[in-house]
Amino acid sequence: MTSTQISIRRDVYEKLKREKQDDESFSDVIERLIEKKSNVQDVLSCFGIASGPGEEIFLDAYEEGKKMIRDNVKSRIMQSLEDE
Repeated sequence: MTSTQISIRRDVYEKLKREKQDDESFSDVIERLIEKKSNVQDVLSCFGIASGPGEEIFLDAYEEGKKMIRDNVKSRIMQSLEDE
């Protein structure tokens, strides 16, 4: 299999590194994330939720909401560990 070298910002690399599972290459991570976003778009489109001109805005808000929840849970866990 051939490969292509790409350049990414350091912050993007760190995000990919956090997403990477032990048995995955970076190519696997990128592919998984692309497929995951595609699957979300397919499901939302079936219900007419994210179709049309505002689709990208809706999906961005959806992803931001997920990030906020994940950060909140992480913060609560860290606080709980510090309180022990």
